[in-house]
Amino acid sequence: MAVERDIRFVQLTRMLGLSEPIGTLAEAREAVGANLSQFTAALIDEAAQNDDITDTPTATLYITDRLAWFGEVLLDARVLGAVLAEVRAGLARWDAPGKGPANADTR
Repeated sequence: MAVERDIRFVQLTRMLGLSEPIGTLAEAREAVGANLSQFTAALIDEAAQNDDITDTPTATLYITDRLAWFGEVLLDARVLGAVLAEVRAGLARWDAPGKGPANADTR
C-alpha cells in the first residue's frame, strides 16, 4: 500500500524549486527556513496570478490564509515572522504607481 504524501510537502517542494521531495515535517521546516525569500516570492506570485486578488488587502488575506493552511510547517515563530515581514515588503511594492498584482515584481 502506498503512503499518501502530505500535500503541503508537495506544494512546498514545488514552491521552493527543490529537486528532492520534502518528506517530513522537519524537512519542511528546514526547507522553508533555508529558502525564506523564495517561499515568500512564491506566495506573492500565487496571489498575483489569482484573478480574485485585486489589491494589497486581498493579497494579504489570501497569503494569510495560505500561511494558516501550511499550519505546523510554519510553527516556528521566527520563520513565520520573517515570512510575514517579507510579504509586507513585497506587497508594499504593489502600492507604487504602475505596480499591483498585474505588474507584480516579487523579487
